[in-house]
Amino acid sequence: MRGTWGLGLAMGIVLAMQLPALGTLGMRVSDLEKTYPWETGPEGTRLYHLGDAFFSPLIAEGRMVGAIAELPAGSDAEAVLALVSRMTEGLRQAPVAEHGAIAENTWERVTPDYRAAVRSENGKVFVLVQETRDSSAENLPPVPNTVEDPFYRAQNDLEILQMALEAYRARHFYRYPEVRNLDALIQALQRAEVLPDGFRLQAPVTAFGVSRSRYQISVQAGGRSLSIREPERFDPFWVYWQIRPYP
Repeated sequence: MRGTWGLGLAMGIVLAMQLPALGTLGMRVSDLEKTYPWETGPEGTRLYHLGDAFFSPLIAEGRMVGAIAELPAGSDAEAVLALVSRMTEGLRQAPVAEHGAIAENTWERVTPDYRAAVRSENGKVFVLVQETRDSSAENLPPVPNTVEDPFYRAQNDLEILQMALEAYRARHFYRYPEVRNLDALIQALQRAEVLPDGFRLQAPVTAFGVSRSRYQISVQAGGRSLSIREPERFDPFWVYWQIRPYP
């Protein structure tokens, strides 16, 4: 009996070590569908359910390196923190910077392993979580002034712009606005009410391209280059058979 119990315990420990932690950034794409219930959208996209929230993963090299999540209407700061903590299990949580207010769309948390920011719209709360794994984050001052620092200001502006682009895509048959310059993009996103009025990207733009299926926007700030681009979306070919025709 002891031998059987000991073997069972050992097997349980091995299996537990092999299973990915729920919500941990860095999870393999192949493990997402085994861990979360999901539903199929046009173009083979997937929305994964995590409790009362659902998220769309940002994929790089077959791994989830970030996600844009949506919480139910009326979610408060406690719900946002709970979601961020669950999606970053196993990563370092001690923030090197945390500032702003969720109600004002200015809240942001930066740790050595991830960054998280929020944006509310019509009562709903959208959360952008991105893996950083940047050792340089450990050398940041405890609470940097992100409003005055051009690099962090540009980083925050790009994150807001990326969340607006993904929100626009979700509402417009999974297509981005087809525009030729930044001013036209901001106008399109503001008309769609996914970008706050008065928003402007203060850092100089070094590269710009937005089409119906993809985008890449780069800026120069604080002597460093920053970019955003459409997330990779991985799905097997058979998923495309489920796409419904556009109206």
